[in-house]
Amino acid sequence: MELLASTLNLTKKKIIPYIDLEYSTEMALGSYWESARFKTKENI
Repeated sequence: MELLASTLNLTKKKIIPYIDLEYSTEMALGSYWESARFKTKENI
């Protein structure tokens, strides 16, 4: 369990800051992103 916690902590500090999560979500959802409402996009 400690290994998982340290891995998640390392990921949050070293990887997540460099990822554009909104853009990545848009790429993953494709055309569904275009049809989603603004409020839905905020919640994702």
